[in-house]
This record gives sequence, C-alpha cells and structure tokens, in this order.
Amino acid sequence: MAVIDQEGAEKLTMRRLAHHLDTGPASLYVYVRNITELNALLIDRHLAGLDLRWDDPDESARQRVHRTLEDYAQLLASRPALAQAALITWPQGPHYLDLLELLLRALHDLGLDTPTAGRAVDLLLQVATASAAEQAAHASVNAQDLAELEATLGSADPERHPLLVEAGPSVFTGGSPAERNAWAVDVLINGLLRTHVAAAPLTDDTHDTDGTCSVGR
Repeated sequence: MAVIDQEGAEKLTMRRLAHHLDTGPASLYVYVRNITELNALLIDRHLAGLDLRWDDPDESARQRVHRTLEDYAQLLASRPALAQAALITWPQGPHYLDLLELLLRALHDLGLDTPTAGRAVDLLLQVATASAAEQAAHASVNAQDLAELEATLGSADPERHPLLVEAGPSVFTGGSPAERNAWAVDVLINGLLRTHVAAAPLTDDTHDTDGTCSVGR
C-alpha cells in the first residue's frame, strides 16, 4: 500500500516490494502467486474500510444497495491505482465476501432469486468499478479537462448530428458523479426486477381471476 501511495501503481512489482522488505522476490512467492493476487489482496484490505453491516431498520433494501455501491465507488475513486486494478482483478478475502453477502441479501429482499441476484451483484459492481475508475482517471494530473468534451459536443454539425445539437453538452456532462451513479443503479435495479418478473414461470396461482398476471405487484 505504501509503494502504491508513494510511487504509483506501476511501481508495484514483486521485485520492488521485495526491495522494500529487504528480501528477495522468491521469498514473496511463498505468500502470493503473482502481482495479480497481491492486487486482489490489497483491494480486499481497502474494502475493510466500508460499512458492510446490515443493522439499520429504517433503511430499505434499495437504499442499502445505493449506499453500499456509493461507498464502494468513492473508495475506489479516491485511489486511482486501486480502481484500475479492480477493473481486471477479483478481490480475495473476507471483506470482499462481506460485500457480496450484503448485496445478495439486499437483492433478495427486493425479490430476486439467488441466481438472478448473483448476476445482478456482478453487473452492479462492474458499473460501480468502471465509474470509479473513470472518475479517478479524470482527477489525475494528465486527465482530459471536461471543457474538452463540452467543446467536442458543442462542435456537432446540426445537419450531421441533429440530435446531439438538440440535446446539448449538458446531457452528457451534467450532474455529479454520485448523481449519475445513483441514476444508473436505479435503472439497473428497475430493469432487473422487471426482467426477473417477466422470466418467472407462470402457474395457476400467479394469475388473478380475470386472467391478468399478479406477479410482482
């Protein structure tokens, strides 16, 4: 963690870490197989900072999903190297399992079965991770300025890109990252719930006497 914070993620190699620990790289392979596993363990170490308890009776399942994913995204966005690693690395450790357990429980409470909830957790974390990585990248010294995107969008030709001109740059750039992330999470949850209901097998007891489906009401 110190190497990443002080020297950057690109400097975190087994050889570099061994140098800081005053040992040889071969000694580290007793504990981790490679740099990927090391990153997985580092991510889990950071997840320990999240509140992954389920003990607020006044918080709905949907609100808990929102809060968890917002905290997760903010954690990654605050550490660009961590966000980049999380895009391609599954964390390893108990805190990652705590995160999955909490999200599964919340999605169960929303009405999803276990297979659907499992895929939903994967999808929600992918979106949160990608959003955090983008946010972290934009905050870096060499990042593009938002004004560049606004200028590009503002240069749209009315004849070639009439919808872009009508929409205006603010459609793509407006709102804080938290607001846009919350919108995305709601879109995903709403879609998951509707898809889950549509895919549910119909039985005699899922219909009202007038023949209309009563699942999900």
